[in-house]
Amino acid sequence: MNEDTDIRNISSEELSHRFHQCYKRRANAERQAFYVDENRKRLLDVLTLQFMDEDSGLSHAKASSKARASKEFLTHLEGQAAAVEERYDAIGAYHECDFEIKRRLNLSFAKNREYSTGRLQT
Repeated sequence: MNEDTDIRNISSEELSHRFHQCYKRRANAERQAFYVDENRKRLLDVLTLQFMDEDSGLSHAKASSKARASKEFLTHLEGQAAAVEERYDAIGAYHECDFEIKRRLNLSFAKNREYSTGRLQT
């Protein structure tokens, strides 16, 4: 299914399927963003200790600064930014599907209320 298709023009079955896909994508993006964030902390610790081992006179603060400026850490930060962007993209797609489902339910309930009160014009 093409996600570029207007969500208002798809059947309820397709919408349900897309919602399921959005849910899985969101869960995966949340997991990935969490994992990358936790690895950032671990990587910073490893790099700090590595710089301290290379230069025994280096303080923890200076080693931490060098670790934060290292190419490996900056590459990790770029990956973390991409993971966060994907997470927000997935959240947006999830909310779009959720909103469309609720919109359709509200329309359905409104028609039922009109029918039960005799105000439905066919």
